[in-house]
Amino acid sequence: MKLWSLQILRFFAALGVVSAHALWFARNATGQGGALFDIGNALGQAGVDVFFVLSGVIIATIAPAMRPEDFAFKRLRRIYPIYLV
Repeated sequence: MKLWSLQILRFFAALGVVSAHALWFARNATGQGGALFDIGNALGQAGVDVFFVLSGVIIATIAPAMRPEDFAFKRLRRIYPIYLV
């Protein structure tokens, strides 16, 4: 079951975080931040909070009967091999 409205909100939250990082790198490269940097930084900070809250809601909705240990093992089994590569 996909919760598309929440997934879209989570996408925009992640986009805010990526934008904030890009602005941070641009500021470090040029030495200038300006108003855009302040706005981007605020969006990035809010994006992190929104992303984690929405992720928690999605996880709780998709796997309500799953024990936390089972969920953690399933997630580790899916993600960890990528790190080994």
